[in-house]
Amino acid sequence: MYPVLMRPWLGNMPNLRYFKLGGTRPSRGLYVEWHHIFDAIRDHPNVSGPSPKGLAVEFGHMRSAHWTRMIYRVVICHDSSIATERHTHDTDPDGLNDENYSLEKHFYNELRFKGNHGLRYLLDDLDVDMVESDSEDDEDEEWVESSGEEEH
Repeated sequence: MYPVLMRPWLGNMPNLRYFKLGGTRPSRGLYVEWHHIFDAIRDHPNVSGPSPKGLAVEFGHMRSAHWTRMIYRVVICHDSSIATERHTHDTDPDGLNDENYSLEKHFYNELRFKGNHGLRYLLDDLDVDMVESDSEDDEDEEWVESSGEEEH
């Protein structure tokens, strides 16, 4: 499948109310390419248009990285009376294991793809070692403070 080609195709179907994708992977094996389809869903008139009707989205065992397959089934719409109740944030401090929450942050245009570490991790587009949690920042600050005191 070619996700890059799916984006304009989905955008040209304003009456689309149900989209199902499963048991597939991107043709070039780059899971990050799924973001083209996610962008098309986010920008679809039935999700974010002037009078959205909702878009039912179902991903069934869609391979999203070498180690996982995504299962996701909701109705996405900026009108909360139409949309499925949103997933809440997990306790994972880095948000890397919170796929549904991260995906919905993208669908509702609340977090840009570049800064959505959970979604990028899900799509095998993030080096986990590059993500810093708050606890690591605190440790670095303590070291800087203590090393500065020793110089005086």
